[in-house]
Order: sequence, then C-alpha cells, then structure tokens
Amino acid sequence: MNSCTFMGRLGRDSEIKEVGDTKLVSFPIGSDTGYGKNKSTVWVDCSIWGENRVGLAEYLKKGSQVTVIGELSEREYTNKEGETKKSLSLRVNQVGLPSKNDSSGPSSSPAPSKPANLDDDIPF
Repeated sequence: MNSCTFMGRLGRDSEIKEVGDTKLVSFPIGSDTGYGKNKSTVWVDCSIWGENRVGLAEYLKKGSQVTVIGELSEREYTNKEGETKKSLSLRVNQVGLPSKNDSSGPSSSPAPSKPANLDDDIPF
C-alpha cells in the first residue's frame, strides 16, 4: 500500500478545476526537511477528487498549515527549456486542518485537527 503523510504550508491558494464530469481541488504543499544549512523544502502537488470535496477549497489558502495523507506518485515532464524534470504528486485521501484556536503564523506549532476521511461515502 502506498500511503504518505506530509505536513506543511500551502504555496498558493487552492484551485478548483473540472476534469470531465468531476471536480478537482489542487494545491501545492511545501514541507521542510533537515535543519540549519541542510534545511530544504520539498514541494508536493496535491489533488483532491470529487464534487463533495470542493468545500475544502475555502480553507486551503496560501500559507495555511495542513496535513495531508494520500497516494504518492512521481511524474516526469519537459520544461520550457526542453529539460526533463520530475515532480511529486499526491492524490489526497485525508486532510487535517489546524484547529480554530491555533494561530496561523509561521512560527506556530502544527496542531492539525483529526483528518477527515474522504472515503466515507464509498460503499465498499
């Protein structure tokens, strides 16, 4: 089973897109790794599929702390300069947002609420 958890901040506001007959909420998360001179940020493109997930978009704003759990994949693409690049994509199954009592400043400790299980409406 491929299940990954990332905690970080959104790099931009989430976007709602229509793909065929369904809707998609997409957003990038920057998750820090390492410390001091070795600190770096890993960027993951996240997507949440389904019409009933669109309501989450209002809470997924640039700079917001979020915890996501889902299936990780790597995609390869060619940039404008013709170079082959790779990016990480996460198909999100669960989302955890900070509680209302938690400040959203950059120095706050992450205090995600209980992740919402996005598969509750699947009958199997």
